[in-house]
Order: sequence, then C-alpha cells, then structure tokens
Amino acid sequence: MPLSHWAYADIEKLYQGGYVVGCQATPQRKYCPEGTLSRAEAAVFVVRGHHTASFLPPEPNPSDLHFADVARGTWYAKWVAAAYEAGLTRDCEDPPNRGDDRFRPGEAITRAEAACMMARAKD
Repeated sequence: MPLSHWAYADIEKLYQGGYVVGCQATPQRKYCPEGTLSRAEAAVFVVRGHHTASFLPPEPNPSDLHFADVARGTWYAKWVAAAYEAGLTRDCEDPPNRGDDRFRPGEAITRAEAACMMARAKD
C-alpha cells in the first residue's frame, strides 16, 4: 500500500492498534485497500471493535454455531459466534436474507451491513 494512499494514516493506526492485519502477511505484509471485505473478515473487525484489539474469542461449542454455513474449525467460526453472541449481527442483513440460518461468510459485506454491525459494536 503506497504511503500516498488517502487512507494510509487511518489504516496504519488500525494496524498499529492491532485491529487489522490486512489481506496478506507473507512474504510481505499487504492491506489491499481497494479489495472487498468478506462477511467473515467483517466479523473479526467488529468483534475487535466491540471488545479490544487483542480480544480472542474461544473456540465455539457446536451449540454456539447459529449458522448452517459456518462450520466448526474454520478460521472464522469463533469470530462469527462471538459476533452473534454479542448481538452484532442480528438484523444486519438486507431484508430478503434476514432471519435465515446462513451467515454467508465468503460473500462481500455491504456498507449498510458493516455500518449496522459497527454501530452495534460501539453502542
């Protein structure tokens, strides 16, 4: 990410604070500022925003997995479970997708969904 990017200072603050790690760690750290954010990645972001940057949720029990498409053992399962338990995901989807048993972890999050989750994280 070039130092001249308009969001460099903000992203660097989040990185230094431990809130973001970027899209690639090796062989060289990258943030990919123009890339999309998946719903799974957003769960990490909002859970850390709700708790602290160093917060690490425990591995979920099978009963903690409220979504059919979030399997135990995936890198994001504990984050999605923690976001759900903290009330950060409820009703933060467009109405046609709201209320089903899917989180859609690999899909891009919309700005509206991200705003909903972040507002709940900081409320």
